[in-house]
Amino acid sequence: PLNTAQQILLNSPLAPQLAALADWQIEGRTQTKLDLTIPLSKNRQGEAYRVTANIEAGQMQLNSFQPVTFSEVEGVIAYSDSAGLHSPGMRGVLWGQTLSATIATHKGRLQVDAAGLLDLSLAPAWQPLFTDNVSGTTHYTATFVAPSKTSPATLSLLSSLQGIAIDLPSPLYKPAEQTWPLESSLQFRANDLLVNAQTDGLEVQLSIANRQLAAGIITLGHSDKNSDKDSDKNSLPQPAFKGLLIKGQMTEFDLDAWIAALQVGAKSDDRIADFDTRAVVAIDHLSAAGFDLNTVNVDALRSEQLWAINIDNPIIAGNIRVPEDRSQAIVARLNYIALPKPELGSGQSPLNDLEPSSLPTLDFATEGLRVGDKELGSLAFVMQASEQGVSIDQIEAEITGITIDNTPDGDAAQLTWTKINGEHHSEFTGALLSDDLGGVLKAWNMPMILTTNRAALLTDLSWRGKPWDLSTQALRGNTALRFEKGRFFQAPGTTTNALLKVVGLINFDTWLRRLKFDFSDLFSTGVNFDNVEGGLVFEEHQIRFDEPIVVTLPSGKLRLLGQTNLVEETIDARLIATLPVGTNLPWIAALAGGLPAAAGVYITSKLFEKQVDRISSISYKITGDLDNPEIEVDRIFSDKTE
Repeated sequence: PLNTAQQILLNSPLAPQLAALADWQIEGRTQTKLDLTIPLSKNRQGEAYRVTANIEAGQMQLNSFQPVTFSEVEGVIAYSDSAGLHSPGMRGVLWGQTLSATIATHKGRLQVDAAGLLDLSLAPAWQPLFTDNVSGTTHYTATFVAPSKTSPATLSLLSSLQGIAIDLPSPLYKPAEQTWPLESSLQFRANDLLVNAQTDGLEVQLSIANRQLAAGIITLGHSDKNSDKDSDKNSLPQPAFKGLLIKGQMTEFDLDAWIAALQVGAKSDDRIADFDTRAVVAIDHLSAAGFDLNTVNVDALRSEQLWAINIDNPIIAGNIRVPEDRSQAIVARLNYIALPKPELGSGQSPLNDLEPSSLPTLDFATEGLRVGDKELGSLAFVMQASEQGVSIDQIEAEITGITIDNTPDGDAAQLTWTKINGEHHSEFTGALLSDDLGGVLKAWNMPMILTTNRAALLTDLSWRGKPWDLSTQALRGNTALRFEKGRFFQAPGTTTNALLKVVGLINFDTWLRRLKFDFSDLFSTGVNFDNVEGGLVFEEHQIRFDEPIVVTLPSGKLRLLGQTNLVEETIDARLIATLPVGTNLPWIAALAGGLPAAAGVYITSKLFEKQVDRISSISYKITGDLDNPEIEVDRIFSDKTE
């Protein structure tokens, strides 16, 4: 038996020269020839040993790393004083594939040179993330050097890796037909297996203990060849933490795809979930959480199933925390973020296919939001998806002069977006505050038809469609408004802008100018007001003036009540002007529209000046086309007879 021959040789005078055999468990059959010259003199002059063994059905297993097991070993192996242990050619099977090998002894160390096929499906499993995603068969050449007193056993591999497929995201993705020239070495140390591997644009150093990754460094991109010559391949530089360090440069990286891959690996082996990974890389193209970014510097740490990512890019900068448990919130705290201007009317917009229930749970805040070339301001919210849609709560924002805040009752601003039976529905509740609505209109390149020192709108609105499908013709709900210290200005011609249409309904400069007389001497610089109060009730295609809209002027008041149909673009309303008669007779005469009543008002004011130097009102009936309505005096009455 082969193991008997092994024991005989290890207990013979040849034991020092054949010490490498002690590292192997050997079984099989052999026919051995011995040619021994053993002198009996003290100086052993003329001593010579020659052993030739013809091995059949042999098996050799490395004691220090049992997965290295050669079976069906056949061939001639010999020993001589001059050549040491050697073989001109042997055949065997490693991990299910045939290999051929030669054996030689160099400076007392046994060396085995082999060539064959490697089938990864038959190779020993050690890390589910890789063994579950790497498959195929490839040719290789290998050199095994037996251990010495000062050095562990080593195995060097060369391969084109053609035939090996890697089903992991970039930069590790590789189709089977592609070649990746590989140089690698494995050191079978006492407590771990040290792997060094290098291919085009990728260098790996891994420490594997108990068939699990214990530590490692992966360098991406083309490394400095000169530094490689000086690097110590016999040790693994230790990162600042226990885990895997990824550094360098890569062309593309998809964070969502890698999180999915790591989740699969974690399900296969819970120990991967506790393994820390840090990536300090420059990325040409990064995909993460729906964003596509170019030229990105990333410092990311994965620990306790959480990715903490510091990102720096002209488009986005700040910190993002991404848990691998998708039920937990992604937390984004950004210095700034610049989003492309959405092409909402385009059939190619990525928003067209966006499903609200697919959005991640997100706790978001940024101090600098830009859309297209427009700087908007700050924004914060918490987003939570459900089976029917998504809820965006705790909205706080400063957007081009508008503050989105809690309601007076303390309820946080909220936007909900649902999709039920294929129908989209959106709803917003919250307070919109501004110091100057004129500045807001100007920021959005709209005509400045009013200014305010203070403005507040309390909204509770819903509409059919997605959040960006906001249309006055689809709105339902109400908005309470209050403006303080401002001015209405003459509006431009017909507009299709929904916001301007709504604001235009309460633009009293426009209503006064639509009366029959010329007000250029009175309102050439607009209509000043102390405050505006009231509400708008939206009933899809209709808007009703609720409680009515009341404008307090420096002298007098204007009130608007009624409703308008935005589909038919018609109005049915009343405008009531209440002004001091004695001091504002020109207003009354003009507001009366030239009726004989105007003369009566004038005569009455002169005869009973003290009595009528109070308040009188004129009511107008406004009907017909919204852009060119019919306006007629309904009645004139005192403030007490309204």
